[in-house]
Amino acid sequence: MTLNRQLYLTGKIRVYETQLFGRGEFSRFTENKNTQAFLRELKDTRYGRHLKDDGLEGAASRYIKKMYLELNKDMGADAIILDAFMTSHRAAEYIGLLKKRAAETGEKRIVSVPSDSPAAVKKAVKKLGSSEDLSDREIEKAFMDAASQLYLNKFSSPKLKQLWRDHIDIKNFLNNIRHTRPGLYFEGGHIDLSFWDYSDCRREIPAKLRARAFMKAVSSDDSPENYERRLEDWMAGRLRELRKITFGPEPVCAFFLTLITEARNLAAVYTGLQMGLAARDIRENLFYSYV
Repeated sequence: MTLNRQLYLTGKIRVYETQLFGRGEFSRFTENKNTQAFLRELKDTRYGRHLKDDGLEGAASRYIKKMYLELNKDMGADAIILDAFMTSHRAAEYIGLLKKRAAETGEKRIVSVPSDSPAAVKKAVKKLGSSEDLSDREIEKAFMDAASQLYLNKFSSPKLKQLWRDHIDIKNFLNNIRHTRPGLYFEGGHIDLSFWDYSDCRREIPAKLRARAFMKAVSSDDSPENYERRLEDWMAGRLRELRKITFGPEPVCAFFLTLITEARNLAAVYTGLQMGLAARDIRENLFYSYV
């Protein structure tokens, strides 16, 4: 990106940041009596124009895609950084597509993607074509590994490269806490895959892992059930720092990741209302330390 383009994009980001939902808005959202009332309230927000018959999930996905395309076209060569951080969202969409097709046809098999799909998406789908395992985790691994292989060495920002590597390590750590099946850890982190295959962090957290900066967010007397929230808060702090940078790909990508978290919060509110949970219980499942 040229300097003028960087300044232009950062200016747009500063405006968009003022529109992010904070604790007050989410507190109000959780007080709705049902999902219909919640969606009616969202119609008056920037998500409103994207609401259709498929409800909030489709609206959030369309809004994120709109913002992705808007930011991507102005980033030049740095657009590959945004593509990398969009990968988790694309993997989730692909998993949803396979499940929908499986419900319609009775079998789960890969689905081709458009020819203009990002390189990492095409690489992942090609690899899945020869895989006998189409579990959600295997699909996510194919997508994330393809992003690391194709994009990581092209990152122009050392800070964002560090963020990506930490992001991968955190995902691998949480996967190790929940499962210990070898072979389903992601490439691209600071920590070698072999470390995860032969570690069981449910029993102890090795010194090598303790040395990572993000692990400082996890207290030794914390229960594993709290790890994800602590690490999400740590990541939110990193995003707030990156958003303060005057110009460059850092504030753009940090804002975009913040937006994805916001959309996830909205989905959590919708699900909580759908289940009839109390507002307080819904708020306990939200991550809004990014604002």
